[in-house]
Amino acid sequence: DLMTLRETFGKNLSGKRLAIVWTPSPTPAGPAVVHSMLLAALRSGMQVSLAHPRGYDLDEGVLSEAKALGAQHPDGGLEHVNTARDAAAGAHVVYARSWMSLENYGNKTRAASRVATEKGEWLVDEALMQLGDEARLMHPMPIRRNLEVTDAVLDGPRSLVYQQAANRLPTQKGLLSLLLRGQ
Repeated sequence: DLMTLRETFGKNLSGKRLAIVWTPSPTPAGPAVVHSMLLAALRSGMQVSLAHPRGYDLDEGVLSEAKALGAQHPDGGLEHVNTARDAAAGAHVVYARSWMSLENYGNKTRAASRVATEKGEWLVDEALMQLGDEARLMHPMPIRRNLEVTDAVLDGPRSLVYQQAANRLPTQKGLLSLLLRGQ
């Protein structure tokens, strides 16, 4: 994800605005990707707005670390907002991701019921993207089309998702090479 951001905005990401926006999915993932992206963005000096429905809070330990990282960068920081629209306002990147409610972890029926009540407001569409500063879309895939992100945004010029996916291979190769050299 950082490789994609640097290819798009240059090596220095300090001061760039990233909106991490929860999206509904019938099969939400754990929050690990969001935790990693949040910490990586803040380490890079980005301003991060985090938006999710009530009950989809991230791990308190990760949020505590994130706040400390944000305080280290004069151009960065973390803010919690209540809506996807608030997060996307002025953002350079909207990072859409579905994650499960830690409150409902292990209870699939309750989790599915909860997601069903959150659908419309959290869809990433062109109107949401236009609130940003020429905002680009990122999503770690797989994407539930027209449930998480509309086709128009996903397949349009704002989307970085295919570049983001393509960057996984060289990143994984570099990590593997680093690990094997240490042996």
